[in-house]
Amino acid sequence: MSKIKVIYKLGDLGKDSIHAVGGKAAHLGELIRKKIPIPEGFVLSTSAFDRFLNRSPFAKDIRTLLDKEIPLTEIISTSQKLQNYILQTEITPDIKEIVIQRFSQLHSSDPTDFGVAVRSSANVEDLSQTSFAGQADTFLCIRNTTDLLESIKKCWASLYSARALMYVQQMIKVPLNLISMGVIIQKIVHAEVSGVMFTANVLTKDRNQVLINATCGFGECIADGKVEPDSIVVDKRTLEVIKTRVGRKSKMSVKNPNKDSTILVDTPPEKRQKLCLTTEQIRELVQYGIRIEKVFHGAPQDIEWAIERGKIKILQSRNITRL
Repeated sequence: MSKIKVIYKLGDLGKDSIHAVGGKAAHLGELIRKKIPIPEGFVLSTSAFDRFLNRSPFAKDIRTLLDKEIPLTEIISTSQKLQNYILQTEITPDIKEIVIQRFSQLHSSDPTDFGVAVRSSANVEDLSQTSFAGQADTFLCIRNTTDLLESIKKCWASLYSARALMYVQQMIKVPLNLISMGVIIQKIVHAEVSGVMFTANVLTKDRNQVLINATCGFGECIADGKVEPDSIVVDKRTLEVIKTRVGRKSKMSVKNPNKDSTILVDTPPEKRQKLCLTTEQIRELVQYGIRIEKVFHGAPQDIEWAIERGKIKILQSRNITRL
């Protein structure tokens, strides 16, 4: 059997490698090449996922389900079957060995308060005028190999969530047997502040404005709608802040001290009552947004970011497909 590339260092491949590592990893690789601050990590390739499926004891059942369009009435039941097949399949020893080896190397390079984020990276992200963003899963603060391997399988399984299957069939219109999933494993950014930045104002469709949503702790609570973040509008040309709104930020996501996960805790009152970003940090974020837009030929970007010890890290960037 011919060898396949199972794993890449994050940054080995750029934006033209969506089919090898998925859209998210391909975009991050391109940004690393342009000296944008991205957390260190590695990528499990889409070929690794395909090998995993082909070696599953349920391979024939999986292929049978994916070789045809799924009727709307059967989406939920089919999703459950596919996800159960994946979660019940053991990761093959060759993939497991190299993942653990790379994870150990990351750990040894930064043993203090170590953890990783495990992020999905589908090969149908940023294709055409559609966006697969938000359809698959991310797991934060993973600190041991058992939870790492389980999180990888959960990322793979999320490719076949009912929501994702419906989106692929109705919006992307790609045959289900052609979709695949890369998985990004990155050093965790222990976020003091985090959020999302749109390099065009998605509320007003003004491309000369940047819209930033920010909160304390990890930004997952913004995506999940569990917190009302700060909202900041900035003039992209002058970097002047046009408008701000202090969100309630009643809860914040932090590392769970007892297991590999995050938990929601009450935000300290003094942090709720003011913007969690300084004017200097806002301008620095917008400057990164402008640079990232240029990397992707001026396409407006939806950027996830975090700040640790005063330093900004870019976690991911994707094209805003509808504006």
